Amino acid sequence: MTPEFTLRRLTPDDAEAFREIRLEGLTLTPQAFTAALSQEEARPLEDFRQRMETNHVLGAFDGDGRLQGVMGLTISDSPRTGHVGGVWGVYLREAARGTGLARRMLETLVEAARGRVEALDLGVGVYNTAARRLYESVGFVEMARLPRVVRVEDVYYDEMLMRLTFPAAQTP
Repeated sequence: MTPEFTLRRLTPDDAEAFREIRLEGLTLTPQAFTAALSQEEARPLEDFRQRMETNHVLGAFDGDGRLQGVMGLTISDSPRTGHVGGVWGVYLREAARGTGLARRMLETLVEAARGRVEALDLGVGVYNTAARRLYESVGFVEMARLPRVVRVEDVYYDEMLMRLTFPAAQTP
């Protein structure tokens, strides 16, 4: 039986749950993030509340109301860069993986960005084949590979930059 998840945009009231899942992701899969656990642990809860206000952070909750996955969308307010959004902070708890939740969350986030930006960018570890396949299946294409972007202790990880470009609006 596939578990049911409720998706919704996180609010500042979700800051504690967001902080908990973010720290879990940084602990269990540090190579997947450019952020460092030590820095995130030191941040006050107010910083996490602020992220909920300034970013579109999508959360997936299980039937018990526990946050099982997060995925962020950022859009700059700069007139020079605001036409390209960014996907960040993707993490699903182990129990939520393989359920189709990541696809559902990504499609929801893409729809939230559609009409607001011309393209979405993201970075994914070259080693993360499952995530790369998911992103490609929704239309993201590889733009570049950057060697040694993330360093966890003495191990380096390469990153792939990917972009999803929205079709231009049709004019009559």
